Order: sequence, then structure tokens, then C-alpha cells
Amino acid sequence: MIERLRDDLVEGWHKHQAHREGLFIESPDFLQEFRHNCRIYRDSVFHPAMQRLILLCIGIVKNRGSIELLDVGLELLRETYSMSDQLHALKDATPRNSRSRDIEDHLSHTTVALESLVAIYALGAYIVKRRRFEYFRPLLTKEVRPSGVDLDRQAKNCPIIMWPMLAIWGEPEALKYRAGRIDICTSKITHDATILNFFGDEDSARRALIELELLVEFNSFLAVETAFSPATVKYMQSKYPRTDFSFWPSLFAFDLHFIMGIAGHLFALFNSGTNPALSEFFMTRRRARF
Repeated sequence: MIERLRDDLVEGWHKHQAHREGLFIESPDFLQEFRHNCRIYRDSVFHPAMQRLILLCIGIVKNRGSIELLDVGLELLRETYSMSDQLHALKDATPRNSRSRDIEDHLSHTTVALESLVAIYALGAYIVKRRRFEYFRPLLTKEVRPSGVDLDRQAKNCPIIMWPMLAIWGEPEALKYRAGRIDICTSKITHDATILNFFGDEDSARRALIELELLVEFNSFLAVETAFSPATVKYMQSKYPRTDFSFWPSLFAFDLHFIMGIAGHLFALFNSGTNPALSEFFMTRRRARF
């Protein structure tokens, strides 16, 4: 199934010449037809394949499948995200510093990256909602080059769960605002009845997404904040010298009562000193010092 989904998520874009460079220099009149065909492919092939991949990964968590099996699905999400840099024709067909009305209107080379990020968030939110944190750490191990940025080879990678995207290539207008990331993910979940069924309702989905961001922010904090966790930061810098753990959370745009439950759970674990339980939440199994 993974290989079949990969055909639609990764390889299928070749059929529409989305990888070609200089396509519109050769044939400027082809631009409108090219975007039309890519939009049809996105809606009729790419989106359904992404939905199946999300459902497959959620199903692994729901039925307590192996972490190794989940990692196969996560690797396909990482590969799909990383293909953004290869869709040269879609990049050339999108004005820089442009915006779209919403995620359904967004069509550029970063479309595959944004959809992968939303998928990672939907999966992460379900893991948090079900409190099956043994599946959380694999989300932190998938590193990618930031999407939508003109990068050289010296640029650092980022964990995909930390949303490494510069929104200047036609991404939704909502991403300009603090709440935009969670609002977009909530909307994507609630507009898919099959995925929403795993969360119950819109409020439950939003709460799970906000709780997810708290855990992601906590990992970022421990990896970069030298004033509060110098030993952990030193360890992370030595173990992951080519990784940027910076993260700008959206959760602060919402009422903090959403995070009280998960924050209390974390606090209780720290007080108990239960290292095996704590290790589920962090990129490193070394315990942070406060």
C-alpha cells in the first residue's frame, strides 16, 4: 500500500512536467493549461492518496501497530514533503510573495510540503488525543530541509513536526497570523468526515492540535534555551549539530485552558522522575535539568 501511495504522492507529478526547469520560457502559453492540469491532479489523485496515508498511519496508532510500521508511513510523508524542492515548474508558475485564499486554493511547489505538514499534525494530534505517546518520538526524528526557502548546502535541517516552511509561495493567507497553523489543520480535519471520526468533533480536534504544539514547543525549548536547560542544549548541539530546533508555536493564540491537561500530565511525570515515561516525549532520552 505504501508503494502504491508513493506513486501518487511523489512520482505522479512527473506526468505533468512539474519537475521541468524553464518550462514556460520554452512555451509561455502553456502556463494556464499546466496549472489547470496540476490542480486536477492535486484534487483527484494527490489529495485522496494523502488522505489514505493519514488514515493508514492513524490506524496503526489506533490498533497499536508497531512503531517500525508507523515509521514507514512517516518516511513517505518526509519524502513527499522533500519533493517540494524538485517541483521547479510549479515554482516558476507561482509569483513570489503571493497568497491564496485557503489551503484548497493553494497550488505551488510547496503544496506537497504544506499537505505533508497538515498530515503530520493530524497524526500527531491523534497520538496526543489517545495519549499513546510511544508513537510521538518518531514524529521528532524526521528531518527535512525547510520548504519554500532558497537554500544553499550549508543550511540546517529541521524536524518536520516543527513546521519548517517559509510562506511566500502562494500559501494560505491564514498562515500570516499566529492562529493560522492550528486553524488550517483544524479545518482540514473537520472537512474530512472520515478523519474527523477519529477525533469526535471540531473542538476535540482543535484541543488535540494545541496539546500537540505544546509538546513540540517543549522539545524546541529544551533544545535551544541555554538559560534554562544548558546540559540538554549542549547534548543536543553535540548530537545534532546540523539541525535547527527553532519553533514558533500557534498555541498561544488560544485560551491556555486547552493545554492544562497535558501540562499537568508532564508536570506529574517530572515530579515522579519516571524516565521511561518521560522519554516518550523528547527527541533525546536524556532527562532535562531544571
